[in-house]
Amino acid sequence: MNQTARKPEDMPGRYPRFQTRQPPPDNAAGAALDLRQSHARLKALLEISAMVRGAASLKDLHYIIANETLRLTGARQIFVFTAKRAMHLSAISGFSRFNREAPLVRDMEQVTELFRQRGGFAAGQAFELPPETVSRYRTLMTYPFRHLMWQPFAPPGAGAPGQVSGGMLLVRERPWSGQDVQDAGVLASIYGHAHGLFRTRPRRGPRFDVMALLKRRRGKAAIAAGLLLVLAFPVRMTVLAPFEVIPIAPFVVAAPIEGVIKDVLVDPGQSLRAGQKIVQFNDTVPRNRLQVAEREVSVSKARLKKASQLAFSDVSGRQELRLAMADLALKTSELNYARDVFNRTLIKSGKAGIALFPDKQSLIGKPVAVGEQIMQIADPRRIKIAIHVPVSDSIALQPGAAARIYLDSDPVNSRDARVEFINYQASPTPEGILAYRITARLAGSNARLPRLGVRGTAKIYGGRVLLAAYLFRRPFSALRQWIGL
Repeated sequence: MNQTARKPEDMPGRYPRFQTRQPPPDNAAGAALDLRQSHARLKALLEISAMVRGAASLKDLHYIIANETLRLTGARQIFVFTAKRAMHLSAISGFSRFNREAPLVRDMEQVTELFRQRGGFAAGQAFELPPETVSRYRTLMTYPFRHLMWQPFAPPGAGAPGQVSGGMLLVRERPWSGQDVQDAGVLASIYGHAHGLFRTRPRRGPRFDVMALLKRRRGKAAIAAGLLLVLAFPVRMTVLAPFEVIPIAPFVVAAPIEGVIKDVLVDPGQSLRAGQKIVQFNDTVPRNRLQVAEREVSVSKARLKKASQLAFSDVSGRQELRLAMADLALKTSELNYARDVFNRTLIKSGKAGIALFPDKQSLIGKPVAVGEQIMQIADPRRIKIAIHVPVSDSIALQPGAAARIYLDSDPVNSRDARVEFINYQASPTPEGILAYRITARLAGSNARLPRLGVRGTAKIYGGRVLLAAYLFRRPFSALRQWIGL
């Protein structure tokens, strides 16, 4: 029998092909460079395949996917998901472990589950987060990587089309090309095979048949009793709210005179030393008034000298002497005042610290009144946390309550804090939301102090309540407002 062996390229659709770009034949140097790059990519692909085959557990496989995929893709960060009842984040590139309560973790899971419910995750695709989705999640508004690529893990022998056991979400700041999606699909097919094998391993022990239990009366009663028992379980009440790092007792730089700011001699966030020049007012009027006052003092001195000479020979000259002396005292006071105002046109730093003000250009040319705040000077080592809890989310809190903060610049790692003060009167925030202001101090070592002005999300822990009260607090509150009780 004469049968011709079929080449891999003759069997399209069975395996994805890892494309390498062929260089133009007339460019020998470029051809050699592209050939070396192709060999390096192929070597990396084989190494990753060997690591995947050697993975001892599903956790090891997730770690390999999250970190080794960066070698062959232009991704800046990779999220690995496992498909359960909802998309479950299993690994993040660059992190051996992460906090599941972190705002970025929760938002990524919700966004991924939202796209999965819309049926868009059955095949690999690149997309950009739409503005309406970004606006729903606070952490995504400051997240720098808006271009995403989804690659599903299709297990071997999957039943229904589009059935996946998980997937990886690759993110970066620039759009993905079709070649990027195709190359990542090659890796996803390798990962999907291994991922499916780990997920389909037989479980040991008897299976618990819920449907059979529901068909029996005792089973229904047992499930109802178990549900009531779970709802009576005590849990800690928590609330999430935005926060900002603010200074403790900052030095306020206020306008010493009424005038127009001519120049700001420092930049926002600049380190200052005590006595350093920071603000210069327009000194045209104060300087002219000082010169006029100096000349008036000179004239008064001349009149006093003349009156002193006449006082020896004329009675009226003695009266003129007293008037000249009074006039000189008045002009001298005016001169001292004019000199003091002129000296106040240049403001110097009253202490060492960091200059805190929003914008340099917004201050230049601005007319200010006496006592109006221009900037603040703060010690970066003395900070506190200002938390704004919306009225609709408020819970019973006491000073000393535990809190955990997540910085927008580091949304995965958390830091412990303690509540110090609770303002019992709500006030509007800059965003126009009526909220209670809570101040907290960081607990533990001061080696990881955040920068002044950074923002994030704080999780405050209240007292213990029943799980039923924790779950149905917001629905009951909305129902009470709706029915008018």
